[in-house]
Amino acid sequence: ISLLHGFPLFTWSASAALRSKHVNRLILSTDSLSYQKIVNAYGFEAPYLRPPCFATDSSPEFDFVQNLLATLETEENYVPDICVRLLATVPMQLEGEIDAAIDALISCPELDSSVVISESRQHPLKSIEVSNCGKRCYPYGMNEDYSHQLTPLGRASYEKSFHRSNVIVFRTSVIKNTASFTGRSCYPVIIEQTRSIDIDTEVDMWCADAIMERLSWGLIHPNLSTRPSSMD
Repeated sequence: ISLLHGFPLFTWSASAALRSKHVNRLILSTDSLSYQKIVNAYGFEAPYLRPPCFATDSSPEFDFVQNLLATLETEENYVPDICVRLLATVPMQLEGEIDAAIDALISCPELDSSVVISESRQHPLKSIEVSNCGKRCYPYGMNEDYSHQLTPLGRASYEKSFHRSNVIVFRTSVIKNTASFTGRSCYPVIIEQTRSIDIDTEVDMWCADAIMERLSWGLIHPNLSTRPSSMD
């Protein structure tokens, strides 16, 4: 709910989903009554509070998504064909990439899922693990015998690598049958690195705000021309 460019963080990715040509229902998941009130004030749907057991710092998101789908089926007899998992912390998603990921599943029945990805800012081979009480370091997942591999290579020596930009589209049957979001066959939708920022710290918020300013996103929200007059 922290403000980013004048609006609560969650509203950015939520509004992108509303502009999608395919998404016909948007549900926000929270365990907080106060957050639910804010969500509703901005015109978004948050019909069920997330059970506390699915809302701890260590709770896997798969569990609360699975729980929400089960609740919708039990309470409303509602089972979507395709689900789009978005994160409030990735504010610069666009409806076009959401639709491209959905289109992939519509046009290719053998696909289980699709993910939006972008090129990694750092290649995974540059990851470093520290152990022995902070006295030794070596390539992540290796051991001290591989410390020589920490010698840097030129950027051109690495193949391109990618990370999720945190849109995952999956068939509802996949989450039931494979206990995963992505199943066995996943299609990539590649976007530019600029908009893939995932906010985890205050510094990330500063970066996102600066990028939005540089890209002229402006202070008017893409899907909300005015703020709610009241949250009573």
